[in-house]
Amino acid sequence: MSTKHTPTPWKLEKSRFHFHIDDANGTRIADIRFCQRPDGSTTEIEAAHIVRCVNSHEALLAALKALIAESPNQTVAGDAARAAIAAAESN
Repeated sequence: MSTKHTPTPWKLEKSRFHFHIDDANGTRIADIRFCQRPDGSTTEIEAAHIVRCVNSHEALLAALKALIAESPNQTVAGDAARAAIAAAESN
């Protein structure tokens, strides 16, 4: 069974103390409070990473499938590509 996620591209919106992730229709997906960790990373960095991953997911998956289709006998890269495709398509 497959479930659709909210439409992409997702957008990161910033307010004074929060970050909001909205879908392509402007529907709020997440509201993230600003926080800086001891290692210097911030929730803004994490939120931006989530948005980049979601927005690039379909293109990266298509590129891996094209790699497999063009070079089905490729072992090292092909095995890695097949593993990544399986992980991306798992529920």
